[in-house]
Amino acid sequence: AADREDVEKKIAALKEALKGADVAVIRSASEELAQAAQKIGQAMYAQQPAGGEAAGDQTAQAAGGDEVVDAEVVDEGQAG
Repeated sequence: AADREDVEKKIAALKEALKGADVAVIRSASEELAQAAQKIGQAMYAQQPAGGEAAGDQTAQAAGGDEVVDAEVVDEGQAG
């Protein structure tokens, strides 16, 4: 929750910086936001189940999501 609040503050700061024309201020705000967002990414990574599989991968496999479909898109509407 604290990391989320920090990211939201950094987003607001970046939006405010984007209203101006000072590139250094914009770059600084952007880097601070990236660092704050990285903390959230690290927390998410730490909560992954053992085995390295993400929750979405487990759901797809349980639903038979391992099937590969080969397809080709053909646009017949254009004269060639």
